[in-house]
Amino acid sequence: MARVPQSETTDSPYKVQVLDRALAALAILANSSSDCSLAELCPALKLHKSTVHRLMMVLEQHRLVVKNPETGRYRLGLRLYELGSRAIDGLDLRGRARPYLDRLQRQFGETVFFCILDDGQVFYVEKVESQQSVRTACTVGSRAPAYCTAVGKAMLAELREVEVSDIVRHWGLKAVTRIQSQQPRR
Repeated sequence: MARVPQSETTDSPYKVQVLDRALAALAILANSSSDCSLAELCPALKLHKSTVHRLMMVLEQHRLVVKNPETGRYRLGLRLYELGSRAIDGLDLRGRARPYLDRLQRQFGETVFFCILDDGQVFYVEKVESQQSVRTACTVGSRAPAYCTAVGKAMLAELREVEVSDIVRHWGLKAVTRIQSQQPRR
């Protein structure tokens, strides 16, 4: 099972504070189940309201976020979808994988996923739905902690123990459902 290598720039000594802050704001919005207000973003970013306001204004100008004029709350903008779509199209991963996914779906009659393990998370690149009445709720372009999904557990099983330990140390093992085990089995 092949996986995407970790970027060599993650430990870079170079920091651009405003970019770090902007990306953190986008990540907060991406992980939120609803739109976020400035009052919610400030403590999450550990920044003053005026700083967050300026940051969100610039992100809004670039259509990376959208501000609801009635509520003043922010959500991710369609420009991110455009950029993400171009990135995926440039890789043509979906096109190359699709015949194999279709064949697996026909053979087993179940939903088939094409995922990448990225920094301890499963990133869903493509999916071919089952015709069964019970279906999965994940969507292409979404992420989930690897330990919370069947495909993620299969990927983790192929890693060296030290790699799995690094992922657990970085992300922890937080229960997502009330029946999910928080202890790794040995």
